[in-house]
Amino acid sequence: MRILQEFPDWRDQYIVDVQTAKDELACNNFTVNKKKLAADIYSLPANHHQTFFVRLVYEEPIYRMFFAKAIQRSVWFSDPLYGYTFAEAEQFKNDPKRRGQILCGVKIVPNPAAERLLGMVGRISPSQPVSAVRPDKDCDFTGIRVYDMGNVLSEFIYTDASLLRLSEDCDAGETVEYLNHLHFKIEDIIGKGYDNPGSANSSSAGT
Repeated sequence: MRILQEFPDWRDQYIVDVQTAKDELACNNFTVNKKKLAADIYSLPANHHQTFFVRLVYEEPIYRMFFAKAIQRSVWFSDPLYGYTFAEAEQFKNDPKRRGQILCGVKIVPNPAAERLLGMVGRISPSQPVSAVRPDKDCDFTGIRVYDMGNVLSEFIYTDASLLRLSEDCDAGETVEYLNHLHFKIEDIIGKGYDNPGSANSSSAGT
């Protein structure tokens, strides 16, 4: 996870980055019915994978995943850069050298995949240790919020799912492995950068 100098506390960076992504979704008319919102997930990876913020919504009988993805097209690199923060993408939106962009869209998620995600998150205990987050450049950072009728039921933040407290009756090994690879499962749905996976419908807009 990237730690920006202007945010010595990772919590402040997390709050600002999520809000930046939410604002961009709203500006591009990707609005969410809060009463149908099941969860949202923020991910800031340690490697060359996609920074994203997604909102999982159940619109009976289907699930939709509204997403925002941070991208930079630096003049110093031939390929787009995906592992930067939303704050940086917004800051460098009009910079001719760094060319920040936030790409927004929505995907239909197969019901089994969405329900498995929510089932795994449901295994996490409400009370969590701060030690589940190690603010280090080599760690993948994940923040998950679960909702009910528009209200936040719980929030889990981690860089290592093995440090989370789980319900006693779950398969801890399976749960930890799933949560530590959640980033890649969502990336398979929404794509990386300008990728448009064919397994689900989408539409997108960018700044």
